[in-house]
Amino acid sequence: MKHWRILTVWGMLLTFIICWSVGCGDKPEPPKKEPGVTSQDVKEKTKSALDTAAAYLQQQKEQYQKQINKKLQDLDKRTADLQAKLETLTADAKAKLQEQLDRLQQQKQDIQKKLDEMQTQGGEAWESAKPELGAAMKNLQQAYDKAQAELEKSQGQQGQ
Repeated sequence: MKHWRILTVWGMLLTFIICWSVGCGDKPEPPKKEPGVTSQDVKEKTKSALDTAAAYLQQQKEQYQKQINKKLQDLDKRTADLQAKLETLTADAKAKLQEQLDRLQQQKQDIQKKLDEMQTQGGEAWESAKPELGAAMKNLQQAYDKAQAELEKSQGQQGQ
């Protein structure tokens, strides 16, 4: 009989330990619900994207303006060289070349005016003005090349 009591106590003890270990084990936590995207989140992300795009456009605009200004300065120097060489030409050649140099100066002033206007324009307006300014710069370079060729032609005729 003692045996049965000991076995019963041991059985109850073993049952208690098993139930306790199963009951106290790590229970899986229910998955946390992630909050959905709110309209405020969308507004903030959109504003951030717009600010970044605006900053990028401003940077591109400034780089383009510096590039154009550098080209204009270079053409100014080269035009001054042409102007200095005018004195070696005959009166007819000098008058013809002076007329071309005057047109060059006017084209340069027009480009400078457009460039100044670009500084006050926003990104979208600047993007639409950029091709026009590029075409004007191309025309200015062609006019300079034509004046340079005319000078060389006149100098060649004088040497003969």
